[in-house]
Order: sequence, then C-alpha cells, then structure tokens
Amino acid sequence: METLVSPQQAFFGSLLYASSLIWALSLIFKHEDKKATETYWLCVALILPFLGSIIYLLKHYTADRKEKHATV
Repeated sequence: METLVSPQQAFFGSLLYASSLIWALSLIFKHEDKKATETYWLCVALILPFLGSIIYLLKHYTADRKEKHATV
C-alpha cells in the first residue's frame, strides 16, 4: 500500500503541532484571564492530533475497501 503522506509532510505537520502545543501549554500555565479566541485556539491545538488520527484511519480503511471491491 502506498504511503498516505510524504516524510516532509509528516515533519512539517509534527513541527506545526509541536509549536501549537507549546503555545497552548504556555497559555494554560499563565494565570491570567483568557479571551475567547485564546480558549478556542487552545482547544484546537489540543484536539489536533486526535483529528489527524481519525483522518488517517479513515483513509487507511477506505483505501483497503477500494482495493477489495475493485472490479477488473
């Protein structure tokens, strides 16, 4: 089966996630009042890997289904 993402895409995605996670954690540990936009981006940064995992699994299982039911 072919790869779903290139190594370069995986690297930049991991880099983007790591930077957003560090930023989100710095917002958590600040003991200031948070604005609504900060809270929104905090939730996005923490939920991002779960959404990526769901997309990866959906691509993986739909690719297998297409190969099994392909007609020649």
